[in-house]
Amino acid sequence: MKLDLIITKKELTNEEQEFLELHNKAYQAATYSSLYGYEFGGVLKQLNETKKYLVAGYETLDEYTSEVYGMGKSQVYKYIKLYETYSPDFFHSSGNLGITKFNMLASIGDEKEIKEFVKENNVSEMTVKELQSKIDELKKIDEDKEAIIIQLQMDIEALQADPGAPEIREVIKEVPIFDETKIKDLEEKLSKAEKNNAKLSSELEKLKDSSDKETINELKKSLKSSTEEKRNLEASIEALKKKVSLSSNEDYNRFKAQFNLLEKVIKETKNMVFEFLDIDFQSKCFIALNKLFEGSIKHDKK
Repeated sequence: MKLDLIITKKELTNEEQEFLELHNKAYQAATYSSLYGYEFGGVLKQLNETKKYLVAGYETLDEYTSEVYGMGKSQVYKYIKLYETYSPDFFHSSGNLGITKFNMLASIGDEKEIKEFVKENNVSEMTVKELQSKIDELKKIDEDKEAIIIQLQMDIEALQADPGAPEIREVIKEVPIFDETKIKDLEEKLSKAEKNNAKLSSELEKLKDSSDKETINELKKSLKSSTEEKRNLEASIEALKKKVSLSSNEDYNRFKAQFNLLEKVIKETKNMVFEFLDIDFQSKCFIALNKLFEGSIKHDKK
């Protein structure tokens, strides 16, 4: 065994000493791999990265582990993956799962997702076959959900892409054209409110020296109400005039139509997502929608 050449050596170089220290750690952990599989994976990872095995005459990590531990390449990298996937706390608190199950669980995702899966499923009591079946089922669900998110993105992007699409043209027909007669109606109401204000102000002026406090208070309330109505009418007229001006603008109509359609799709999509029972999936859907619009609305010239 190549390793014997270093072990029996009287004087070691620094690199040979460092290799032996790593080897001893790995060997001790491998002896009780069911308990120290995590530590074994950590040392193997360190050996793989530093290539300290070279000083012992091994050309690859596989050659070293094959000769010393009788392990195949796939088994070695399972231990390394174990170390890379889990925290020591989670591994040691769930050590009864075994190395094989730990590596199967690693295909689910990060440690947080694995913890959730272990919490919801009695993994320690499952056979390897049962666990694989459950993982495959979970992956199928995730794939279906991902497909839904992708389709949502494609639908919204399609709506954004072509203002002249048939769907957009249909909605353009629904854009309201503001009739100027509505402004005239409001102006007539405003005129009446102004006359009413003047009348109330005149009556209050006549009673300024009166002791009839009750009548004066009633007139003040009426004047306040009339003044507020007048202010609201003025604001409505101003807003409606702007809308009338815009309603004859072709660019505005095209934008308004597309905006309305996009708003409708987003509202319907949100309502649909809220119906999902899987809260985690709900969150992923909203993240996907937010990412779709994040940074996409910019005032850049082509």
